[in-house]
Amino acid sequence: MRSYHLSHSGAGLSGLTVREHDVPVPGPGQALVAVRATSLSFRELMVLDGSYVLPVAPDVVPVSDGAGEVVAVGPGVDPARVGKRVAATLFPSWQDGPFAVEHLPQRGGSLDGMLTEYALVDADSLVTVPAHLTYAEAATLPCVAVTAWNALTGADPVSAPGRRWSCRVRGACPSSRSSSPRRSVPA
Repeated sequence: MRSYHLSHSGAGLSGLTVREHDVPVPGPGQALVAVRATSLSFRELMVLDGSYVLPVAPDVVPVSDGAGEVVAVGPGVDPARVGKRVAATLFPSWQDGPFAVEHLPQRGGSLDGMLTEYALVDADSLVTVPAHLTYAEAATLPCVAVTAWNALTGADPVSAPGRRWSCRVRGACPSSRSSSPRRSVPA
């Protein structure tokens, strides 16, 4: 299998190399995902130019967002998951509740990401992709989901009492430059 590796944060595109590896075998609690699509976000540019605020491991497989098919599972994982369409979460250890420092390890930063043919991941960090989404569409959602959650619940949430928010949508993604009509809604 082939994987891209980033020599170090700030290396830019010239720091990316392609390497051949053996296909990994899932261990306890793990799943092997055949990656069918990845998505680039602004986060990936920050990792490349060295401005990303979280740690980036040397020689990491970059890109946090991806979707694919479970092709093998390790002991302790329901074998019925093989063949399922899944997306990998950005912060694999964060399942619910408030975000805490122990959840900082993230795909494509301190952990290997999705710019690979096969990703070995904790099975608990995968979410099922709905049938109506393509792999490419599903691959765009992991980082977007964390961004939306942070906007709603982070340090300065839009849901704070008395706050009003405005939503502008064009196509599939919100845009601050959209010419669509705005609607202000009480939080």
